[in-house]
Amino acid sequence: MRCRQVFTLRRIDGLPADEVAEKLGITLNAVAKHVRIAVRHCHARLQDDADA
Repeated sequence: MRCRQVFTLRRIDGLPADEVAEKLGITLNAVAKHVRIAVRHCHARLQDDADA
């Protein structure tokens, strides 16, 4: 759930990482980590769809 929040705020809403971190009460490193995880998840889902 946190990955989705971070990804949405960063990539969809376009907020800077420091604003996301402040809004959610997490560190900048955590923001970066959650975005990486979310991007990997999206990539994996796209691969699954391509293989089907």
